[in-house]
Amino acid sequence: MRIAALIWLVLASCATTTTKGHDPNAATGAGSGSDDLICTEETPTGSNIPRTVCRRPERVDDARDEAKRTFEKPRPTPCGSKGPAGC
Repeated sequence: MRIAALIWLVLASCATTTTKGHDPNAATGAGSGSDDLICTEETPTGSNIPRTVCRRPERVDDARDEAKRTFEKPRPTPCGSKGPAGC
């Protein structure tokens, strides 16, 4: 879960954001309120070909919050609670 949030954060930081100017073929459920989608052009890791990804605003906010929580968590020490001296 953390890796997925990290990957999403990295991809989202390199993406361009547009609203309401989305590709109707890229979104599922285009007939039911698809005007409130946030579409970004994202280049997947290992590729040079960007693709358009459309998400609902609440999904974008949830992913942003998850990524923020991931980075705010304290990192575990390599040797547990003993610290480097206990290795």
